[in-house]
Formats: sequence, structure tokens, C-alpha cells
Amino acid sequence: MKRFFTTFRLIWEMAKIQNEVLAADVKGTTTIPGNYIRVHQDDLKETLKNKLSFISRKLKNRVSSFIHAITAIGRLKIFDKDSLNTEVKYIEQTVFEKTQMTMRKFVEENIALEKENQWFRQVIQQERNYSQMLIKLNNVTQNLFTITDRKVLLKTVTSSLCEELNFNSAVLWIYDKAQNKLVPISWSNATLDSLNSLDIRTDKRPYSDLLNHRKSYFLVDDMEGPSQIDNHNLSHIHQLREILDSEVLFLIPIVSLDNPEEMIENYQGKTQTSAILMVGHKSKKRLMESKDLLQRYAYALGLTLGHVDVYNFLHENYRNFKQQAITDGLTGLYNRRFFNDELDRELQRSARHFLKMSLILLDVDHFKKYNDNNGHQAGDDVLKKVAALFRETTRICDMECRYGGEEFALILPETSKIQALMIAEKLRKKVEETYFENQDKQPLGNLTVSMGVSTFPDDSAQVKQLIEKADAGLYKAKEYGRNCVMAVGAD
Repeated sequence: MKRFFTTFRLIWEMAKIQNEVLAADVKGTTTIPGNYIRVHQDDLKETLKNKLSFISRKLKNRVSSFIHAITAIGRLKIFDKDSLNTEVKYIEQTVFEKTQMTMRKFVEENIALEKENQWFRQVIQQERNYSQMLIKLNNVTQNLFTITDRKVLLKTVTSSLCEELNFNSAVLWIYDKAQNKLVPISWSNATLDSLNSLDIRTDKRPYSDLLNHRKSYFLVDDMEGPSQIDNHNLSHIHQLREILDSEVLFLIPIVSLDNPEEMIENYQGKTQTSAILMVGHKSKKRLMESKDLLQRYAYALGLTLGHVDVYNFLHENYRNFKQQAITDGLTGLYNRRFFNDELDRELQRSARHFLKMSLILLDVDHFKKYNDNNGHQAGDDVLKKVAALFRETTRICDMECRYGGEEFALILPETSKIQALMIAEKLRKKVEETYFENQDKQPLGNLTVSMGVSTFPDDSAQVKQLIEKADAGLYKAKEYGRNCVMAVGAD
């Protein structure tokens, strides 16, 4: 009987397979002769082993499988009906219990799997958000590197944080050493009056740590207490959060070059904490997650400020050197080098556009005698004064140059010979009417100038010949008695 029940259970397990497989398996079982079933257990076990993977996937359909099993039992010709009924009840109870157990396990596994999936989704979303922030930060940083104006850079800092990186507010504070306090230089989502109302001293924590130790700070009630922040500065933290409409503030030191000139001369320079970046947000978690990004941003800002300072220093020096290279050190007028280059350039422009251009060469009369009688310092003063009269009398487009010694040159773009003679006469009269020290000791009883005028293309189309024509006019004015204006070929 025990073998019968064992064999019966194995046949029932086979009956749980799909209807088509069940029918085939049942048909393969012969009619039972007598009180036992002649079924080869080894073959049946091998069949069950092959079907095991399929049976496990069908556990959810235990009830349906049970019906299939009953159908299979009905097809078997059993001699002992009482034993069959007992076995059917046993099978029914076993199927029910196993079904319940399997379903509970299935539900528990699904719940655990759903929790894991939810955790993975959160991680993926966090990584996606972080990647997006990195992309935005990279774009903002690249934009910073293209700015060479310090004021524009400082203004861009806070606006980028709020507009591009979606922070609630931002303020950039510059360290004022004279007043030993922080002064707002750039801000977003705040007002200057409200920021100026705060007296943020830098000799107290946390600002002393920010400046001296370059330590970042979170300002929020449950993270910083009176034991960590001095009472004076603690009192305005609530004001800061209210002004910036933020629950938590993150303070980051901005480290940049102390002296760009030292950096250029020695290829290395000292750094200093020149500013403090304050970023606010209503979500503590959001700001905490952005801590590393903000510190990277602050580092990039410090580098950019250093680069801008070095660039502006070099650019200013370049402009100064360039100006010195084309400027006469005594009079402040353009020098001979600039005159040669500019005259050639203006001549080509005039020829290209079919325009007239005039040149005036001017010489201070009896300057050597004045210099010998009054000294070189007095002579230099005369040259400076004459140069100032040139700048007052000529037009904006005209170029006044010191040609050499006491000689001067004027390049007059888009000017005919008649117009040039009128300008020269106006300038001559201006010098004659101006008082110079000891001018009465001059041979003419006054300090005067003589001028020669030439015009393109009337007199010449070449630079060299144009200068020679103007010089010839100047020589003619000297012969004529000085203190006059002459042009070769003109009455």
C-alpha cells in the first residue's frame, strides 16, 4: 500500500503539467491489474526530474493543477476506492498548503524585489541628476573662463548659480582688509540695502576660519551651534537666511592669486582668500548633495579670478608699453616712429578712397638761442606748451607728432591744401599770442613758429616726396622771415 501511495503521488505530480502533457502521460499508463499499479518507478522519477523545472514555474496555478490531478485520478482504474478517497483528501490538503506557502514566498520575493528596484531607481535618478549638474557646472565654468572683465565675471558668478544651477540665492563677498569686514560685490535674489545692513566681521568665526584656514561652512541650526560660531556672527545667521530666503547656507572661500606681478616675474605666486561665496537653498538635502559641485565651482572661480587679474595686468602693461613705444616722453605727442607708420597708412587710405590729405611741418623759431639763454629745462617747458597748444587747436582726427628736436608734424586726414593752410595759420597765431617765459629776449621779441604745408595728391603721391615738399615750405618760411606759413607752389 505504501508503494502504491508513493507511486500515486508521483503520478499526481505529473498530472499538474499542462493538459496536453497530462493526457499524454496518462495515456502512457496501462490499466491496473489487481490491487496495485504496475508502474516502473525509476522511469517515472526520471520523467519527473526532467519535468521539475517546468513544474516549479506552474506552482502559481496549484488549484488548476489539482483539478487536473483529480481528472487524471478519475481516468485511473483503482481497485480500493476508500484508499483512493483518503489519498485524494490528502492530496487536496497538501496542494492547498503548498500553494499557500508558495504564494506567500512569491509575494515576499516580489516585495523584496520591488524594494530593490525602488532603491536602484533612486540611485539611478540621483546619478542622473548629478550628471546633469556636472554638465551644467561644466558649461558655467567654461563660460567663466571666457570672461576677461573682472566686474562682468563677478556679476556672472551669482547669476549663473541661481539661473543655471537652480540655487535659491547667492552672494559673493569681497574681503575688505581696511574695515576688517565682508562687503557684497555680487548677488542674486537679494537686495544691496539688506546685505549692507549686516555687519559681518571677519575676526570672528566662522569667517575667520573661511579666510585664514580656507574652511567651508554650512550655516543651519542643527549643524552649527553657539559653541562653534561666535555670538556676534550667530545673531545675524537668521537674518541672512531670511534675506536670502533660504533654510541652509553654504559658505565657500574663494582662493586666488595675491599678486599677479609676482606670478609673472617669478612664475609662481602666493594665494589668498580674496572672497567668500555664499549659496542658499530651501532644501538642506539638495545643498548637501551639491557640496562637492559647489567646491569645484569655487575652485574654478578662484582660478578664473587669478587668470583675469594676470590678463588685465598684462593687457594694461601691453597698452602702456605700446603707448610708450609710439609716444614722445617729453611732450606726450606721437613720436617719429608713429609718424612714419601713420603717414604711410593714411596716404594709402587716401589713395584708396580718392581723398586729399595734408601734412604740416613746424619749427620753433630761434629755439636754440632760447634754450641757450634760459636753460634746457625752460626749453623743455616751451616744447610742452607748444604741444599742448597743438592738442587744443587741431581736430580729433588730426595726429600731432614730435618730428625731432624743436620740430613738430601734423597729419591732417581728408584735408585740402587751402584747409591745411587755414589750420596752420590758426595754430601759428595761437602760439604767437601765448606768453612764454623770457620771450621778449628772442630776436623777434616773441616766441613764434614757422610752418611748411604739402598736400596729397597735389604735391606728390609718395611719402618721401610729400615730406620733402612740406620741409621745402618750412625752409621757405624761414627765409621769408619766420613766424609764417608757406607751401611750395602756393602764393
